[in-house]
Amino acid sequence: MLVMIASAALGQVVLRGSGDVQRAEVMDVSLEGVRVGGDEGRVIGLDGIKVVVGVHAEEWALVRKTAEKAWRARVRLARGDIALAAPLFEELYGVYRGMEGPTALLVHEGAVRCRLAVGDRDGAVEAWLGALSLRRRGHKIAGDPPLDPVIDEATGLVPELAPIWGRGEATGGVGAVWLPEYADGFVRVLGEMYAQSAQGESTSDVDVSVVTEGRARDTAVFVGVVIDAVCADAKKRAAARGRLGSGLEKQVGTWREAWIRAALGRSYLMEPGESAQTNGVLHLLHVPARFGEAQRYLAGVAVSEVGIAFAAWGDTAVAEILLGEMRAAHPGHASVRAIEEAVLEMGGVDMETRTNKSGAG
Repeated sequence: MLVMIASAALGQVVLRGSGDVQRAEVMDVSLEGVRVGGDEGRVIGLDGIKVVVGVHAEEWALVRKTAEKAWRARVRLARGDIALAAPLFEELYGVYRGMEGPTALLVHEGAVRCRLAVGDRDGAVEAWLGALSLRRRGHKIAGDPPLDPVIDEATGLVPELAPIWGRGEATGGVGAVWLPEYADGFVRVLGEMYAQSAQGESTSDVDVSVVTEGRARDTAVFVGVVIDAVCADAKKRAAARGRLGSGLEKQVGTWREAWIRAALGRSYLMEPGESAQTNGVLHLLHVPARFGEAQRYLAGVAVSEVGIAFAAWGDTAVAEILLGEMRAAHPGHASVRAIEEAVLEMGGVDMETRTNKSGAG
């Protein structure tokens, strides 16, 4: 308290958690955060600030409630309490959508996590592209409690957000992706690609040449190949499979392998012939078997696709078993409906119906 009083004449920041007083002078306070000068000049996110004392105390009073809300959202997210964190992040997202600064980055990445957890993949795409734009402009998340990164540093992608939608979701999808004004060419290309994927189209009309950075270009090419593997053009599918297959060995055990397996599996199932379709099933089964926890959405898509394939082959018994597993492991998954329809269309009686009839008897 004595330190705070002594610092009041200049205006200083007291951090949450440690209660440390930042010796650097406060330059200004806004929704973006608190800007401090001196040798440690930077912007501190509102979620990490307990109080601002001194000449900027009145400015702090205007953002104090927002800061407390951001802090509560962060703490709840850090302990895995999505149910309580999500409403706060959605409220904050309405304020910070399109803004810059470390607080905006926290809000965007928090929204990505919460939206993925509740199955809002379209909303997660928008929040991710905003967060990626902020990171590419140099903004960072600091402070306590620490948060696991949601964006892969090497690629800029979200491992849980593959450009793959289950049946019934593609054709609706994210459509025209909203992007902040400060989004660069790389982020815009990714947004266009994800929109194409959600519409069930290829990446033919996306100009990847605007991405000139080495790693960014590699990422854009990788995303494009994953999408083209399931496009309507058979030649493009074959070319995409060739590129994905050639890089598979180097990605064993990573989230990229899960993306590649899912793309290859769905692609092979689009081809005629028993050999291709069997190969497709084998690729798809890798996803739930080896990446089921880390890639829950993708695992659900894979199980659904395999079940639909067996139904189409007339093996409704296996399709019904997979439908039962789908309902048990992924009850809220958007692809459940697709496998249900495939089973019923082929004359099968899914296990839920069979159980109900048995109970009634």
